[in-house]
Formats: sequence, structure tokens, C-alpha cells
Amino acid sequence: MPSAAAVILATEVQTRLGGSTATRLVQLTNDNNTGTTINTTVLQSAADDALGEFRVTTGGIEPDVTLTAHLMALVTGTLFYLEFYKGRDAGMISFHKKDFFNKCRSLSEMKFILASSNSVLSQSDEKSGTRPDMDRKATVFTTGGRRTTLPRKYWEDD
Repeated sequence: MPSAAAVILATEVQTRLGGSTATRLVQLTNDNNTGTTINTTVLQSAADDALGEFRVTTGGIEPDVTLTAHLMALVTGTLFYLEFYKGRDAGMISFHKKDFFNKCRSLSEMKFILASSNSVLSQSDEKSGTRPDMDRKATVFTTGGRRTTLPRKYWEDD
């Protein structure tokens, strides 16, 4: 029994591949070339497989069929599985496979936001095995000319 998301995805695939490519969808979902309508059971199974592979490939992102970015990848994934199961055209299988997995990878990369800054300062590397600059002790002179060593937090202004 296909999931609710697979049913929605199958409908989206039919909507997006209407017109001249609908004939191809009929051929991909039927065992023989005499079919005249889309076999929704096969289409929904392929959609379910695409949803599952999406979760695995993106590192656990839950597919959302209402998001266009997810839908673009999932439609391609559904076509990949239909082509793969039918075994008709190795070139199309390879094309849809690469397209699907590349889209999934790019979505998974968007999951991790990289830090960025507009500061004009450049970061300096600290020496390995030493304390950070702010935690190092520093020599300071007190009012009586005496020298003492204190952590920076005691002598720097806030």
C-alpha cells in the first residue's frame, strides 16, 4: 500500500508529464505496449521508492511534496525508478539516476548552513598546543612599578 505522499507524488508526476510525454508514462507503467492508461499502482510504487531513496540520499531529510525543490528531485526519482524497473533505455536510466542523485545531494548540502561574515578582519591561526590568546597570561605593570602576571581578563577593559 503506497503512502499518502507517494499518491500525491504520483499525481504530480502525471501533471508534470502530461501532454506528449503522457504516452511514455503509459508505456513505463504497463508490462506490455498495449496499455492505454497509466497504471497508477506501478507509478505509486515507483514514487514510494523515490521517497525512500530521497530520505537516505539526503541524510534523513523528510521529503515534502509541497516544496518545489523536493518535488523536482522526487519527480526525477520516480522517472528513474520507472525506467529502471522497465529496463528499457540504459541512457535514460543513467540520465535520470544522475539527475536524481545530484538533486538529492544538493538538497542535503543546503541542510548545513556554512558560516559567513562580512568582517574586514582576517582570522589568524593559533599555535597548536597553546591556550587561545584571550586565556594566556600577560605581564602587566601596576601603579607602584611592580610587575605581575595576570590572566588577560583582569587587565583588559571590557
